[in-house]
Amino acid sequence: IRMNTTTSLTSPATVHIKRVPVCVAAALMGKTDQYIRIRMQRGLISIGSAVKISPSRYDYYISPKLFMEYTGATEEAIVREMVAQGKERYLYE
Repeated sequence: IRMNTTTSLTSPATVHIKRVPVCVAAALMGKTDQYIRIRMQRGLISIGSAVKISPSRYDYYISPKLFMEYTGATEEAIVREMVAQGKERYLYE
């Protein structure tokens, strides 16, 4: 992601979110990463999927669309939090 001198996205209308990292979802919801993971594993929040890949490991996918519907967060707020946490790899133009 290219940033201009005011630290905002150069073209926010063309930046899209591939997936919402657990840490970003947790920060925007004011919860811990573990809170998000456990509730996804138990199916208590419908913002994506938690897939068991081994007896003690899960893979998490948080859908940007479902997350925004569930929380009321805007795409801009998610993008800003992702940039603040250094998670630009989950964005594309």
